[in-house]
Amino acid sequence: MINLRLLLVFSMAALLSGCIGGATKPSSFYSLSASESSQQENVNRTGGPGIRIGLFAFPDYLSRPNIVTRSTDNSFVIDEFQRWAGSLENDFHRMLGANLGALLNSGNISVYPSDSVAGARYKLIGEIISFDGYLGQKVILDVRWFIVDAREDKTYLSMQSVITEPVEAADYAAFVSAQSRALGKLSRVIADEINNLVSKDMK
Repeated sequence: MINLRLLLVFSMAALLSGCIGGATKPSSFYSLSASESSQQENVNRTGGPGIRIGLFAFPDYLSRPNIVTRSTDNSFVIDEFQRWAGSLENDFHRMLGANLGALLNSGNISVYPSDSVAGARYKLIGEIISFDGYLGQKVILDVRWFIVDAREDKTYLSMQSVITEPVEAADYAAFVSAQSRALGKLSRVIADEINNLVSKDMK
């Protein structure tokens, strides 16, 4: 009887050890891409409009390392193993700067938290309302943004943009690609408005 009990104890210990120490699912890591400059190589830009891309404030639910999707309009899915390589906030600022540099052919763009463009005329700031969506369906980017005078207390333009982009497959790689395209669309809207302001200032 004692041997049987010992055997049972050792068997349970081995089973628990396998469960605790077994292989875990590996995490996958993603980042946004610059849709407007991805096809360009060996580019050196000088001149162009001076723009400071300031802070775009993100909501708390997106300020996490996990990629956030929705299951319904009011519920979220936060997958432990699908993560940003850096952070969504940093990717958003960097890729917005890369897109605008390509669209405006400008080398005079600084990106938050940097503030390195001396004599910049325009500053871009905003607030992200949502930047999520549904796997295999769509991404939604809802953002309020402002173009202000970088030198004085003056607002040139305030706007809210709501952009939807289809997700081509029900996986996270396709979802992040759709987010990059949505940011590209926002970048083109912003670039058009900056070009309009530059044209007015030159008259």
